[in-house]
Amino acid sequence: MSPNLCAAVYKDEMKELLRALAAKHLGGEMEFVAMNGISYLSLDLEMLELMKAANFTHLNVALVSSDDLVLEATKRPHTTKKYVEIVNHAHHLGLKIVSYQILGLPFEDLESMAQTMAFQARLPVLLGASPFYLTPNSPISKKFPKLTEKDIFLSRLTAMAWESEHFKRDDIYTLFVTVRILNFLKELSLAEDQDLDGAFAHQKEFGDQRVRLGMEILEKLLLTGKLWRVHSTERKIDEAFQMGLFQNVWQRTKFVMTKNSRHLIL
Repeated sequence: MSPNLCAAVYKDEMKELLRALAAKHLGGEMEFVAMNGISYLSLDLEMLELMKAANFTHLNVALVSSDDLVLEATKRPHTTKKYVEIVNHAHHLGLKIVSYQILGLPFEDLESMAQTMAFQARLPVLLGASPFYLTPNSPISKKFPKLTEKDIFLSRLTAMAWESEHFKRDDIYTLFVTVRILNFLKELSLAEDQDLDGAFAHQKEFGDQRVRLGMEILEKLLLTGKLWRVHSTERKIDEAFQMGLFQNVWQRTKFVMTKNSRHLIL
């Protein structure tokens, strides 16, 4: 069976399963989530509607990159047009979406990673950042020298150990933190579209303590170029954070779409 035919069969089987779940009327008794970065190529509008009918509430999709050259290099026959169609329809149905980007692919540069992050920030999704690591015996690992014992130990997300001529560890760390900042803004409950200055003023007056602290840290970052880490009563400047890279993403983004579909103008 060809790969395309095999995928079509699995898709049809999944739709039959969703119809059966929907017929059981499990809403209120059980909810379902689609996690771990599903390929959006395996989804279509009918599939999403069946998922909603079966009481799916969350959807994780794997964008990987919005750069066509990167998608070609990773042998992923994806298109951003298809991705946007899936994300917008899933959002319209009320599914909560997390979209994953791989940070630090060996052949991707910082400009491309910043482009993908800004692209996702403008859509109705939370951003998921997945630092690249070389998995032993994976197809891509065959393009590199045999992994040493130390390499294998560092083959995990939290190590952020992979570097190339295009980026260093601090760059990947900075992008990871930038995702957290963008998601913080996406979680703000805005009554209407507004600019960041308006959001600062509103949250200082009405936001809870955590939100007010977050807005204070972000405001200082934008004014001074320094990111402050806060632990209990202790505050320290994050020396690993690369302000220039953060500004690259920030300037590209232009606006963030919040979880309630408001535009926060940066």
